[in-house]
Amino acid sequence: MNSLITLCVIALALIVAKWAPQIENFFKPRRRKRPYPDEVYELESRLLNMLQGDVDALKRLLSVSRSVHPGRTAKWHIEKVIWDLERDRR
Repeated sequence: MNSLITLCVIALALIVAKWAPQIENFFKPRRRKRPYPDEVYELESRLLNMLQGDVDALKRLLSVSRSVHPGRTAKWHIEKVIWDLERDRR
């Protein structure tokens, strides 16, 4: 009986040793990969500051830009909206 318990403990230790890295990685918080480079998020933050935090206006302006200029990058659209706002404020 004692040898059976020892055998079970050894088997359990081997299983834990084998699966420990996968279990450890399972509980780590996953960092989502961002779809755009950091520069795009910085530009978006700058645009949001120009709009005084009005997220709806930001979405609306970017949507219009995307419909008028399809096929351009996200960075291009944000830069275009910033340029237009700066031009119109002069």
